[in-house]
Amino acid sequence: VSVLYCVMSTFRHVAQTAAQAMMNRGLTDSAAWAMSLLVGADEDAVETPFVNHFEDRPPRGYQVTNGSLIPDPSHPDSLGAPVTPALMLGRALLARQEFRRCINALRNETSDEAVFLQHYAWYLDGERQNNLGIDTGGEGSSTGGLSTFEGSCAPSEVSNSLRKNPFLPEILRALGNIVATTGDNAALGDGSTPNQAVCHDVSRISFHDDPYLVWLYGLVASKSGLADVAIQAFACAVSMEPLLWAAWRDMVPLVRHEGQLAEIAEALRNECVTTPWIVQLFTATARIQLGQLPLALSDVNDLAVVFPQAAFVQQLRAQVHSAAKEHETAKNAFLKLRALDGYRLDAMDDFSNVLFVLGDRRGLSSLALDCFTVDPFRAESNCVAGNLYGML
Repeated sequence: VSVLYCVMSTFRHVAQTAAQAMMNRGLTDSAAWAMSLLVGADEDAVETPFVNHFEDRPPRGYQVTNGSLIPDPSHPDSLGAPVTPALMLGRALLARQEFRRCINALRNETSDEAVFLQHYAWYLDGERQNNLGIDTGGEGSSTGGLSTFEGSCAPSEVSNSLRKNPFLPEILRALGNIVATTGDNAALGDGSTPNQAVCHDVSRISFHDDPYLVWLYGLVASKSGLADVAIQAFACAVSMEPLLWAAWRDMVPLVRHEGQLAEIAEALRNECVTTPWIVQLFTATARIQLGQLPLALSDVNDLAVVFPQAAFVQQLRAQVHSAAKEHETAKNAFLKLRALDGYRLDAMDDFSNVLFVLGDRRGLSSLALDCFTVDPFRAESNCVAGNLYGML
């Protein structure tokens, strides 16, 4: 834990810049996640010199000058960096979910952020069309979904279970040309068919230096069934921007066993030397999925020392106890989570499952009322309501 403490000041300095970069790209979930960790951090953590970690590779948007870590005004992601009107328009249109207007507005922009926004808008447009069951004539065959602004999907009530985002093959080829090359410097998107668009020998792939483009490439590769390529892309993205939670989160379902998780975690600890706790957040989340609950709880206990008021860490604790079928302990952990942030809906569906098993009708009724007051259209709210109706 002392190792986690010694780099907390690093987090305080760079988290705001990273969150702003994510907000600019429409990755609001990851930005909120990073800032909620900062709010929930131990304010008494010892502030110690950390510049020695950055002599060779400062965090994005920063530079080391005369032994001090300061913002790099020349970096496009630094706070206060100049922005073109077209890029500002593209950001606004993505936030308004006017995806095709966003693509059109950025057609003459060449910055990494503009390229990301164009391809992300393209991806989200395909997710929306798939969810609505619109036939675009595109290729594809995986499950449909209701997309959020970071690519995760909930089951759609209207799309066929055999459908998928119709633009995935085209986006995969386009991004392959931009962000990834093989050992002979050939772009991965040079192939004329979807199967040729990606090099399956992942050891030969090298990636672009923009973590957001690399994450998006990994997301599309994952949705296309290319798990190994996706894992390498996600790992590369978080090595460049450790606070990009979308990449960590999207890597979790691709981890198949504890040995693979340990190998990934060890490699990324060497890359994320200034934020080692981020790797523990990833391993704790993955271990819950893998059923490695004692190891997950050990990770959570370490993290809780540094982030005693962080809702996400408390959520992980509650989910560990719920997965272990320690229902009373899980209930108390979820109640503490609610005390930290009573308007947070994440994992409230898991809480409702615990209350259902315990037969706590009064608690479930109160939770359902609170969730619908916050947002009646969230999937979690409807799961809670479903458990309540099942108990009546």
